[in-house]
Amino acid sequence: MTKKILHSFFLLILLCSNSVFAQSLGLELRERYSGAAGVPPNVLTPKTDADNASTPYLAVAFQLNDTVQFFLGFKSTDSSTTIPANSGATASFNIENTLSNVTILGVFDENYNPSNCANNLNVANNTVNATLVGALSNTSSRCVVVVEAKANSLTSPLGVNSIATLNSNGVATANNPTSLGVTTIVSKPPTSICSSNNLFGVARRGNILLQMDLTTQPATFNPFDSIPTQDSVNGLAVGKSGIFYGVAQYEVTPGVSGHAVYSYNPANRQTNKYSFADSSIPAGTDGDFLSGAIRSDGIYFMAITGAANPDGTVTLPVYAFNTNTNTYIGRVANLIVNLPAGSDPARSARNGDITFDAAGNLYYTTEYTPSSIPVVTPTNKGMLYQFPAPIPMVAATPTPTLNLGKIITTVDGVTPPNGAAFLSDGTLVINSAPSNTGLNKETIVNVHTGAILSQPDFDFGARGLFDLASCHLNGTLSVKTSFATRANPSDDFKVTLNPPTGGGQVYEAQTNASVSEAGTADAISVPGGIYTLTQTRIDNGTNSYSTVYQCIDTLNNNTQVASGSGTSLTYQFPNPSANHAVKCTFVNNSIPSATPFQDSGSSVEGVPRTVINNIRSNDFVDGAVATENNSTFTLGKDGSTVQALTKGISVDNKTGAVNTSAATPAGTYQLTYQLCLQANSTVCNTALITVVVVPPGSANADPSPDTGKVPAGTAGTPVKDVRANDLINGQPATPSNSTIFIGTDSDTKAAIAQGIVINSKTGEVSTTAQTPSGIYTLEYTLCDAADQTVCNITSVNIEVTDTGTSKIAPAMDMGTAVSGVASTPVANVRENDTINNQPATLNNSIIKIESDSSTQSAINQGITLDPATGSVNTTANTAAGVYSMTYALCDISNPAVCQKTTVTIKVSGANNATPVPSLSKYGLLFLAIALGGICYLQIRRRHE
Repeated sequence: MTKKILHSFFLLILLCSNSVFAQSLGLELRERYSGAAGVPPNVLTPKTDADNASTPYLAVAFQLNDTVQFFLGFKSTDSSTTIPANSGATASFNIENTLSNVTILGVFDENYNPSNCANNLNVANNTVNATLVGALSNTSSRCVVVVEAKANSLTSPLGVNSIATLNSNGVATANNPTSLGVTTIVSKPPTSICSSNNLFGVARRGNILLQMDLTTQPATFNPFDSIPTQDSVNGLAVGKSGIFYGVAQYEVTPGVSGHAVYSYNPANRQTNKYSFADSSIPAGTDGDFLSGAIRSDGIYFMAITGAANPDGTVTLPVYAFNTNTNTYIGRVANLIVNLPAGSDPARSARNGDITFDAAGNLYYTTEYTPSSIPVVTPTNKGMLYQFPAPIPMVAATPTPTLNLGKIITTVDGVTPPNGAAFLSDGTLVINSAPSNTGLNKETIVNVHTGAILSQPDFDFGARGLFDLASCHLNGTLSVKTSFATRANPSDDFKVTLNPPTGGGQVYEAQTNASVSEAGTADAISVPGGIYTLTQTRIDNGTNSYSTVYQCIDTLNNNTQVASGSGTSLTYQFPNPSANHAVKCTFVNNSIPSATPFQDSGSSVEGVPRTVINNIRSNDFVDGAVATENNSTFTLGKDGSTVQALTKGISVDNKTGAVNTSAATPAGTYQLTYQLCLQANSTVCNTALITVVVVPPGSANADPSPDTGKVPAGTAGTPVKDVRANDLINGQPATPSNSTIFIGTDSDTKAAIAQGIVINSKTGEVSTTAQTPSGIYTLEYTLCDAADQTVCNITSVNIEVTDTGTSKIAPAMDMGTAVSGVASTPVANVRENDTINNQPATLNNSIIKIESDSSTQSAINQGITLDPATGSVNTTANTAAGVYSMTYALCDISNPAVCQKTTVTIKVSGANNATPVPSLSKYGLLFLAIALGGICYLQIRRRHE
């Protein structure tokens, strides 16, 4: 009894002591860019609050030579009592030696007014010491020591630790006697944000911007700045100007602080905040902004969390912001996402990112969760979805609903995807959130086939990397057919877009009685890929038409990239392919006909020049090139034409040359002209001339590197025009506004000696049949044609592959199936094939299905060979029999090098199974006894 009373007595004392004497002292550490010493951290001056040492990645990135300020704060962590004055508590703050010139700027209270709450202030070997002498009355009380230091050494990409330690001198402490800050000192941002293959990410913790490099092994990254805001910036995007945009994921104070779009200019490190309110944004996590991307027209699209629908689909609400005017637009679309079969919509499309290609098609990456996975188990499945253009850019009531999307591919083994961006080589990168190992996984996807090319891991130090961004809008190509004049409504044409090997599907479109113009969908381009575009007649009419064509790059001032007459053309896409949206049109005219095509050119204010040599050069009369001998033209009398003429722009009636004068001010001008047959002035058509004049002093030549590959042993054109990705005064380079000078360096001379030539007029790079295999580099100088002191140099890299080195070894395959049942008798014909002594895969080989009679017979019976997966499939309608299919296995790096083999499929009848004798249970018993007797006799013999 005495022990029980004693225990109760001590328990009572403990409870009383806690209620009467409770006090708790804590320490906090914050850091920001330099500012006035008495100004607190706020949304415009970034801060880190590392009160919890288990999350040390809350950090701000400082650039080399920045001045860094630290806020070292004593604080009370108990609201009921006071930390008395002269408690004797001290703090030591050890600043990493990547910072120098450590200085104590002063001591301040919680309102950042000067205070004497701390003394014994000193700095020794980058360690700051302070003693708390003032009282702290409640949890809002602070005694803040402000310290300044110079960032004089670059740190590792994950930063370095600066540790503040509290010696409480007997005062009770909270759970953070040590406060840890991670200081990341980085170099300046890249000078060319939109250069080849640049890829960027934003880390949620501290909004640190990272430049990523997937070409290294292992993949690497380098932080270069942070977006200064307390908001978690999501939906990272970057426009052609190199300015980044992002959206606050959620309201810091729900229902009060509002939403905001942020812009960040790396050139001057300026950040702007554009607040907006929208009642259509749901409250809570359903209203979190999780993705964003900038389309080619400068519209920044943002999407929030997907919402499950009763039919098993998910609605993705999309909002828009105009970066050209920095104004909020509103909710512009509801995208309906069709999930893979068996998915749980309530646990799918809860995270993700969006991106665009050059034609404005939207790509959405997100997670999906099969219903079979328990609720407590995290999903590890992602998918890539495509919505065709156009995505609306105007807020309307009701909000338009778009449901024409499709799944491109699914990805297993990843945590929820939350970032997506195109690279200049046409591949798409999907970033996944950190797994339980702390690593982020980058999935590289071939958008033509949906194939997963690689999945490198990134170690971001457990930072939650939210989103990816690049300036690369993946290049696209489309073709359409149209009637300028239609002799008979029943006359019809079909256009076909044939991609290069491995470049995706064939696209077709055709006219009909009610449609006089028909075009294909946008094909995602293959860098340097050669496409064949054809038009064929599909009616039985006898009316004659002249057919001419023009291809323009709609993403680059509608610059003409091809024109001619006829019903077929071959077009080689630029390499790199990003930021080109090429649209080709076959125009059909009843004879006689005049078909002019649009023209464009550029100049510099104060410099007279010929911006277009001859507007007739891409015009046609009855299918022949227009000349002054077979055609006439007259300028329009519309307002824009008249204005251009008054500004000093002229068009020579005889030569067709378009000129600017020294007095033509900067601006964009448009003129119309009418082309007519000289023999019949009633046969005419109208076209547009666009002239861009840039301000004085802004003349520049901006060539970009080119790459190409051809096999040895045959003459080739690895690059059709090196100008295709070059700029003059911000406009696409053409033979009219630019001049090419071939380099005289040793590498260029060596390449020329081996038969590799750059045509200075056309920009074409060619090889001969005698050019040996190898990698060659040539230099050329691009100059402004009007001022040949404005020049820049770039390079062309040409790989000539040795066809003899490719070792293709396909093996024969066999499989069986049963008639009446759809099946896969061969899972993958590549399984026993090799390419250059390595197992054949989708990444190193191409399967071409032959057209021999045996193969065609198998196809007619419903037997298919999938070139992507290598699977051989039958249908329920495949008749019994033995079938043979032939396919060629080709080296993906040398598509012309192939070897053929066969696949034999035996399809048996549904009811011709061979009967197998069986025994009754008594027969089995007798057999067992007999076998037992035989065994007994054998054992006796062994022992005799």
